Amino acid sequence: TAVISYHKEIEGVIVKGVKPNQHLPFLSRSEFLNELYIDGYNRIILSETIANKLVAGIGSVVKLNFIQNGKTTERSFLVNGTYHSGIEAAKTTKLYSTL
Repeated sequence: TAVISYHKEIEGVIVKGVKPNQHLPFLSRSEFLNELYIDGYNRIILSETIANKLVAGIGSVVKLNFIQNGKTTERSFLVNGTYHSGIEAAKTTKLYSTL
């Protein structure tokens, strides 16, 4: 779990790690029209719901804050794409990233 932020907006999220260039068939929009994968490291795919709440789009740089052993680590990620899911929990909290 983590907290994602973009400008003044923040959301709690569940982060799913994926390999760079791993095919993601559910991706609805990506940086490049027909590339359905995360292209490189420090990239992230947001649900359309989270992207809309943050007002962040493809090409935006968002920050993820992870808390582990009582310490917070902040990392920046480039939004590489968005996805749409019919599952409510996935729409509101799940994102995919090369960690």
